[in-house]
Amino acid sequence: MIRFPLRLLVSAALFAGSAGLSWAEDIRIDRLKVGEGDEVAELRQVEVMGSNLSRDEIAALFAPTTTDAQRLALAAKLKASRASIAELIVGDASKGAITVKGFKLESVDQGRVGLVGFEAVDSGPMIDGVPGSVRSGPLRIEDIDLSSVLRAIASKSSSELAPKARRISWRDIEVHAPDDDTPATAVGGNLVKLRVGLFESEADFDGDMFLKGRGRMNNFMLEFPRASEEGRVLASLGYERLDLGASWNAGFDPKSRVLSLEDFTLSGAGIGGVTLRLQIGNLDPSQLKGPQELQLLALLNTQFISTELVINNAGIFEKGVQALATEQGKKPDELRQEASATVMQFTPLLMGGDPSSLQIAGAVGEFIKNPKSLNLSVKAKGAPLAFSSINMGNPMGLLQLVTITASANGAAPR
Repeated sequence: MIRFPLRLLVSAALFAGSAGLSWAEDIRIDRLKVGEGDEVAELRQVEVMGSNLSRDEIAALFAPTTTDAQRLALAAKLKASRASIAELIVGDASKGAITVKGFKLESVDQGRVGLVGFEAVDSGPMIDGVPGSVRSGPLRIEDIDLSSVLRAIASKSSSELAPKARRISWRDIEVHAPDDDTPATAVGGNLVKLRVGLFESEADFDGDMFLKGRGRMNNFMLEFPRASEEGRVLASLGYERLDLGASWNAGFDPKSRVLSLEDFTLSGAGIGGVTLRLQIGNLDPSQLKGPQELQLLALLNTQFISTELVINNAGIFEKGVQALATEQGKKPDELRQEASATVMQFTPLLMGGDPSSLQIAGAVGEFIKNPKSLNLSVKAKGAPLAFSSINMGNPMGLLQLVTITASANGAAPR
């Protein structure tokens, strides 16, 4: 596997935000090398405006004699109005290095950063002596608050951990890495190929409190070596690669203390999609801090309101049925009929004869026969249901506390 020198990359990035050689003095450095051997980084055309760290403090950031506590204190103290690096080359060039182009930081203030990003990443055909490559288009992260992360590292406690970023945008990510279980001499090679066309996320906060979040990921493409187990499974289903997408939208209402996952959808070209919606009540963010025992107690006191699962088929069901039918020596229609009959027979038994079992079995059976869409909904009966009152050892008792409905192919739930 490719070993990325992330610690060195982070150290170089930290330097970019603290490289003023005197108090609040602007500085330009044509070339700088830090580290040695495999863990080396070269910074070209560095510009830093308004750093508050002295020459000795900057030296201490990279000195091997500096303790973690001292290094952390310097990071927490750091301020800088702007910093940029034209090229950041990480790793031994003879073994394959990673080059980050157009790296920049703005408004660094004691763990808070107004903007961090880069224009591009390039590497390959080798990284750290291993065949592979990493490429990327522009990354932009705005309004980041890592002050709680610095405090958590200093205190060695995650109880107050609450990192935040208002907006993230990342385009054209591409990673090729070898599959350890597939020989390089296999037909088609042994590289796993991943690509993401676009990742975007936005969030709104009131102090540390999350209020709204939304995002999407387009063209998440994953291709396995043809000779790998995953590649063979995909080929048996008629897929050369996976082409996936995702979107999400969530919100929290501080007055009603209800957290709503309004939409989380995962979809795939020639596959279909799955959408999840969920509502949780009695959520108090202020109680999700402090000792883990108190956080767990706060979670147990939250309440289940409702959830909904929507499945839309766009080809994966037929491909799966065909593959199973071929494996069992049956016709696809024959396998569908058997599966539908099994659902109708055993669903009422598994649900203890609950009145909703026949409706659920009927909807699932209809979907198996004609796979277009399936909708499953679960709602608390009456008042919201406290998670602390749910006895997972008594599933039949749980069925008495919720209402379950199902529908297939656009039919209204009954």
